[in-house]
Amino acid sequence: MKIDPVDRFWGNVDLSAGNGSIACWIWRGTVSGSHGTYFANGTRQYAHAYSLALADRPIGNGQRAYSICGTPLCVRPGHWKIKDTYARDERVRTGRVRVQRAIQAPRPTITTDDRFWSKVDKSSGHCWVWTGARLPNGYGSFGDPIQKRQVGAHRYSWELVRGPIPNGIRMGWVCGDTLCVNPDHLFVQSNENHPEERFWSKVDKSSSGVG
Repeated sequence: MKIDPVDRFWGNVDLSAGNGSIACWIWRGTVSGSHGTYFANGTRQYAHAYSLALADRPIGNGQRAYSICGTPLCVRPGHWKIKDTYARDERVRTGRVRVQRAIQAPRPTITTDDRFWSKVDKSSGHCWVWTGARLPNGYGSFGDPIQKRQVGAHRYSWELVRGPIPNGIRMGWVCGDTLCVNPDHLFVQSNENHPEERFWSKVDKSSSGVG
């Protein structure tokens, strides 16, 4: 059964904060940079822009949406204000209208974690599929600037959510998809003969690529 795009959109939104005026509706789908993205009608667009269009407040040509709540992943229409990219100053000087560039918010700094999550596709609602670099054995790989080496994308995800993985502990998947980085689909195991142990022991010694 084909799912309506609007229903699929709201299925990726966390509405648990409620309907209070300050409550954010957080996007849980695909993320690019610091903003959510959504694919519908043949195009990929920002999730907050799609939400605004559903509320009959589409962003027109020459316009931008500014977050009022300061949460880039919030898709609540009331938390976004649409402004013209160029603001017209109505004061006329020497017979000409002075056009004043709107002050734009500074571009957010992209953190390592933001870069990681921008390579994760959560649209299935179950597995969080790694879309970045992968290695011949099927594992996703990500360049960790702190460790200055290539690490398993699934391991990086686990440590972001669950905390550090002790030495000698390896990971398994309950879903069977080695590109899945959903921590709920991972489990820890201690097994020196596990194929992941043998593979990453070689990668740690010979690779420093960035995923």
